[in-house]
Amino acid sequence: MFLIFLFLFSSTILLLRSFFILAGLWKGPILRSFEKYGDPENIYLPLLHTFIWFMLFVVSLLAVLFGDENATASMFSFLVLFSLILWNIYPRLKTFADNHPHIFMALPRWYVELRMRTSRDERRRLAYMWLRLPLSMQLHLSTNDHAFFHWADLVLISAVGYDYEE
Repeated sequence: MFLIFLFLFSSTILLLRSFFILAGLWKGPILRSFEKYGDPENIYLPLLHTFIWFMLFVVSLLAVLFGDENATASMFSFLVLFSLILWNIYPRLKTFADNHPHIFMALPRWYVELRMRTSRDERRRLAYMWLRLPLSMQLHLSTNDHAFFHWADLVLISAVGYDYEE
């Protein structure tokens, strides 16, 4: 029973994390996805992650409410089956999202605006500058989109004079 409560607690925390990302109140995970070099840029899919954590939350909540071991075992077997199906479908969903970004990039709004206003190199520069900010400044910029875009503009303007060829 302890494992079920632990599973419920962790799925609740991760579901709240997904809601904060969707609402635009936590910018760190999305900015962290901009750091990668090389491969084509991945589109961050917060809706898909929120759906996965919501399903895990529902299964764990049902397991807590119906504390019978047989019901819990059948729910976890359903969870394993759902995970295997999702694992099989996820690459296709990712390809579909790459081909139709306007569908999956509706939330958070600051992410959509940032992708329209900046290039990949500029987003990477913003991501690495985000790592250098103190935690209190990250929290302030995460909750205030106007201040975040002002900071982003200052970072991008400061790098205009930099020559990459030297």
